[in-house]
Amino acid sequence: MNNTRYSYNHIGDFIQDESFIAVAKNRFLLADEWEKLICANPDKQALMEDASLLVNFLKLKPAQITEETIADELLKLQNKIKFAKRRKFVVSWFSIAASLLLAFLGGKFLISDKNISINDNEKIELLSQMELDERLIMLNIGDGQLICIDKNRTIIKQQEDGGISVNNGKIQISSNDIAANNISLSVPYGKLLQLCLNDGSSVWVNSGTKLIFPKKFDDKERKLYVEGEVYAEVKPDESRPFFVKTDRVEVKVLGTSFNLNSYQDNTFSEVVLVNGKVEVNVNNKINELAPGEYLKAESNHISISQGVDADVYTCWKDDVIRLNGEPLSVLLKKIARRYNTNLLFEGKDVATNSGGKIVLTDSVTDVLNALSLIDPVVFKVKKDSIIVSCKNIKK
Repeated sequence: MNNTRYSYNHIGDFIQDESFIAVAKNRFLLADEWEKLICANPDKQALMEDASLLVNFLKLKPAQITEETIADELLKLQNKIKFAKRRKFVVSWFSIAASLLLAFLGGKFLISDKNISINDNEKIELLSQMELDERLIMLNIGDGQLICIDKNRTIIKQQEDGGISVNNGKIQISSNDIAANNISLSVPYGKLLQLCLNDGSSVWVNSGTKLIFPKKFDDKERKLYVEGEVYAEVKPDESRPFFVKTDRVEVKVLGTSFNLNSYQDNTFSEVVLVNGKVEVNVNNKINELAPGEYLKAESNHISISQGVDADVYTCWKDDVIRLNGEPLSVLLKKIARRYNTNLLFEGKDVATNSGGKIVLTDSVTDVLNALSLIDPVVFKVKKDSIIVSCKNIKK
């Protein structure tokens, strides 16, 4: 009977243990042995499951597993993901494995080591390296531990001590089980998420967004790192300003509600203030916004509009899109992200009508049908894409 009790706390230790590998590589043929290992190490089950996944992806012997060889395997796997996406293959497990490999590498300088910190630019760089899964929300809590969540509109709530509850306690993670000082989160296309931070602030996270947040905020400031779109309701705390940082802009608040849109596949970033006051730093130039003001930063150009209807920019969290005369290509990109759908736009880009509202139902075709009642949009389904075109849209 295999009663091996492991003291390992990192995925790298498991994938370098020959006796573990012997069972993990053949876990279905050696189901009894695998079950005995799990029973002997119930507190390590999640880590062992992740290690088993990596073992079956890697073609390396334990002696060959180094940071350099893992980095090579990660590069190969990321290339497979890009190849698969171009051909519309299912890439969920490729993405999970890539995230685990990144955890193996990143765990030593970011996720695992509680005594080593990295600066803002390095955290932004980490965001750019994170892969979105095709279907699953990914929560990396350190030491190679990756929580995979399939439910849309997931609610992640931080406890005061740094622990995490997912979907009203369906998943509970104690503070002691979270090795990371900085937790990474990715939300795939087609899903939304609400993050309740342990300072009392709430962040709604849109589809296709990546985010880094601390296990616990320090006494001087509160910082999040974002690539994508978030709506934040920040709890006031004058002694600890709240920052949301992207690779293009940084928003500083004391207590307010605002929306930040900064996707990598857009050429611009935008911030709209619902209430309170924010300072938006763009290329070291500080811009103060009042409620109802909208800032757009594109290349070196900054524009600020006053008296905007903030709900136009925040209603995505309520499953609504409100039309405001934006280009049709921009609107279709929003719909494509929300439904994880390949929308191809044909024809000249034109402005949509203002004043319309589309409720985001379960079906992307229902949404496009609703759009066609507001603007003369026509679409057709072709294999795994939807081709959209328009005629004589009013300006």
